[in-house]
Amino acid sequence: MTSLFAIGFLGRQGSSYLEGLLNSHPDAQCLGEIIALKDPSEEIAPFLRRMVHSADAASSGFKLPLLHLQGNPDLLPFLRENNYKIITLSRKNKLDQLVSFILAGSNNAWRSDFGEYKTTSIVVNAADFESYVKVSYEADAELERTLKDLPTLHMTYEDLISPQGYMPALDFLNLRRVELNSPFDRQRKGSQREAILNYDELVRHFSGTELSKYFT
Repeated sequence: MTSLFAIGFLGRQGSSYLEGLLNSHPDAQCLGEIIALKDPSEEIAPFLRRMVHSADAASSGFKLPLLHLQGNPDLLPFLRENNYKIITLSRKNKLDQLVSFILAGSNNAWRSDFGEYKTTSIVVNAADFESYVKVSYEADAELERTLKDLPTLHMTYEDLISPQGYMPALDFLNLRRVELNSPFDRQRKGSQREAILNYDELVRHFSGTELSKYFT
């Protein structure tokens, strides 16, 4: 019997990287953000049964952004009834997460298997960063609250991209431990200083504050 899973995330937290890793496992598949492809006339249950449950794989799943959970009230009960396991993601460094969002939006490039960024450096507004940290933590907490009744493994972006940092996910999904490779890679190649044109200004602005910890 195929075991089922979903990757719960908000964005720029390594969900595509994890998708690619799991798709490289001989006994697993991860279908990406498939709910975005669903015809509005089709109910969520038959859609997921057709797309995910019929897989010829020991473990089958899909990417599940918080937005899709909020927009489909029948989804959470369906996940519970079908014994889905959930891997939730977050990112410790909120400055890196914000820079990734801004770069992806500027380049209209949300997947790293579609090429390199043309725009590689940006200006980050101090007030926007401060607001983003608050909103991001609130959204992380909302994702955790929404999925709290399901068996859940939480992973951070930083742990996931470390050498063999994906192994806890394999254990959680009862998949054998094998070497995995993802076609997705980090799009921002340089340091924070190289990516943020006003980096030194931001460092001075946030010196001595709680947000200073995000500057590497």
